[in-house]
Amino acid sequence: MARRGFSLVELLIAVATLAIVSAVVAPRYASSMANYRAGAAGRRVAGDIALAQASARAGSASRRVSFDPDNGRYTIEGVAAADALPGAPRGVNTVVRLAGDPYRANLISADFGGRTAITFDGFGRPDAGGTVVLVAGGRSVTVRVASETGAASVD
Repeated sequence: MARRGFSLVELLIAVATLAIVSAVVAPRYASSMANYRAGAAGRRVAGDIALAQASARAGSASRRVSFDPDNGRYTIEGVAAADALPGAPRGVNTVVRLAGDPYRANLISADFGGRTAITFDGFGRPDAGGTVVLVAGGRSVTVRVASETGAASVD
């Protein structure tokens, strides 16, 4: 009994179908990844602002989050990085760069009453409200910090 394989026409139809599906899916995937990265970067910034506020309350000491748009980073002063070694000395600063994986985001601007930093006092009260603007893959995200409570939200 002879075995029948695929004809050249059948193979070309399968390849053409795969090419069409890929052409439709690729832009949607890229858009989805841009949305994911922008949202994740915004949530990271909002989470770090909340961390600084909680650390200020817990330690009854001020904590400052300084944004440096020119160099694409921000610093949480007086809070050790989450991946620091156990027993790391207090007062160590956490520096966050969003340009690498998984965020691949750019820090566009930070404005807290004309300054690029927000400071929480020992009770967790912010000295000003403001915004931080991030862009990842052409998608823009704004992190807003309420001046009364210091609560950070992502738009």
